[in-house]
Amino acid sequence: MKTTITLLCSLAVACLLSFTAQAQYAKGDVTASVGLSLGVRGAYGSGYGFGDNYSGFLPVTANIEYNVSDVFAIGGYGGYYGRSYRYSNYNYRNRFSVTAFGARGTYHGTPLINKLLDVNIPEEKWDLYGTLLLGYEMYTVTWGDDRFRQEGYSAGGFVPGLVFGTRYFFSPKFGAFLELGRGTYGAASIGISGKF
Repeated sequence: MKTTITLLCSLAVACLLSFTAQAQYAKGDVTASVGLSLGVRGAYGSGYGFGDNYSGFLPVTANIEYNVSDVFAIGGYGGYYGRSYRYSNYNYRNRFSVTAFGARGTYHGTPLINKLLDVNIPEEKWDLYGTLLLGYEMYTVTWGDDRFRQEGYSAGGFVPGLVFGTRYFFSPKFGAFLELGRGTYGAASIGISGKF
């Protein structure tokens, strides 16, 4: 439901800003994006944590895509994040990290939306798209008292994802994006994109 509302809001804003459209993508275009994931529930049970001393950062993601036509693109993605918690009352530390990588396929839907809804979203500025991801996540968790042997485990698994996104280009080569859905991590990702 949130995805539908966000997509409709993006569509409404695009319609309000509309002017003569030109195609955003052509066969051979390459788009690279870097960003942060939000809404991460944690690494298989390890969330952002409530220890008295923790460190880490938001999950970092990157992807690159090659347009095989003016509406379809294929590429790869990767991401990393980690957290460390220290509980001073017990001289205890808990750490985890997650690495993700995989393939993604994207359908640039702005031309189809313009045609089906008889609207004029400026295609050179707005890219409304859907992306299917198929990737692999590897995670490691360790815990224990710093003075004694740490215990832990590592594991991993295949993770599919479906993303609905919008990208706004401030210039022909530079823009910002917002993606909702199970992307590299979490429920949403934001960042910047470059096209070359």
